[in-house]
Amino acid sequence: MSEQKNNVPQSDDDVTGIAAYFIRNRVISWMISLIFLIGGTAAFFGLGQLEDPAFTIKDAMVVTSYPGATPQQVEEEVTYPLEKAIQQLTYVDEVNSISSRGLSQITVTMKNNYGPDDLPQIWDELRRKVNDVKNQLPPGVNEPQVIDDFGDVYGILLAVTGDGYSYKELLDYVDYLRRELELIDGVSKVSVSGQQQEQVFIEVSMKRLSSLGLSPNTVFNLLSTQNLVSDAGARRSGNEYIRIHPTGEYHNVAQLGDLIITESGAQGLIYLRDVAEIKRGYVEVPTNIITFNGKMALNLGVSFAQGVNVVE
Repeated sequence: MSEQKNNVPQSDDDVTGIAAYFIRNRVISWMISLIFLIGGTAAFFGLGQLEDPAFTIKDAMVVTSYPGATPQQVEEEVTYPLEKAIQQLTYVDEVNSISSRGLSQITVTMKNNYGPDDLPQIWDELRRKVNDVKNQLPPGVNEPQVIDDFGDVYGILLAVTGDGYSYKELLDYVDYLRRELELIDGVSKVSVSGQQQEQVFIEVSMKRLSSLGLSPNTVFNLLSTQNLVSDAGARRSGNEYIRIHPTGEYHNVAQLGDLIITESGAQGLIYLRDVAEIKRGYVEVPTNIITFNGKMALNLGVSFAQGVNVVE
């Protein structure tokens, strides 16, 4: 019997001693069980319930458009200067770029030792580096865009449609709905997709211009100088400082037809509406069209902060 006792592991004696202790002290064992039960229940109901788990993406994209440029021009004049500036960051692990006709796309990957708490500051430094190079880019290059929100998880997606409502009315309602949703506690961001670019179309009759002896460049140059916001200065009158605001801004599309296109010294006045058809609409080739059950729609994606119960 003594030999069998000596062969029992010491850990089993410890377990037996702990079990015996809680059996003898039932009040303590019940108190500990009750604490675990209450704490576990409170923790369960306080857990965040997202549609998908939050994850961290350590990539960002720098997208720059250069209309009319060849891939080689985009590479030499846009992509290369931006890459040099981005590679000065100590956080960068890898830089990949694609230079296509009129577009530069640079993907920046950060090192694995930087977590989600470090990334917001890193993205800010990336934007500062890109902004420093922006003034060195050639004319005709649009402003570079830094995209770093790939990791957003949209727990709720809404499709907004309306029978008998125009696209403009739907867009106004969605804009109002977005502002209201952003005020709810726990909502991080509300994204709208399916928007179309609004434009003003001026269809000039070349036959009418020729009969009046006008050049198309005259019309184009006049349009490029209209409806611009400019600082006309100010004047001090005694103790008051009066700002001078120039008039002539267009408040609707119909007023654009009142533009005088005859050159100075010419006899008679010719308005833009005499040689062109002016209308308001949307881009002819939209980049993003969304339909829901066969109807034109706009999508609203609601992204929540961490630890938020989406069901509530």
